[in-house]
Amino acid sequence: MRSLQRRIQDFLAEPLPDEIALNHNPESLTELVLNTYASGQPFDTGLIKMAQICLGELDHAIAEAASEQGRT
Repeated sequence: MRSLQRRIQDFLAEPLPDEIALNHNPESLTELVLNTYASGQPFDTGLIKMAQICLGELDHAIAEAASEQGRT
């Protein structure tokens, strides 16, 4: 199985489904956390707190996605 870091790198390289791309903010906390982890940079206390906030953002986005591709 690929490492989580590699899976995130692959995820970030894929185009977003249309319904997700409409509300995508490339400067969001979630993007910052994912890009930091994917690049192998360490998480400090502030970034860990941001990552916890991002979990809520991700749960919300997944719950609102209408298509299977969006939920994936």
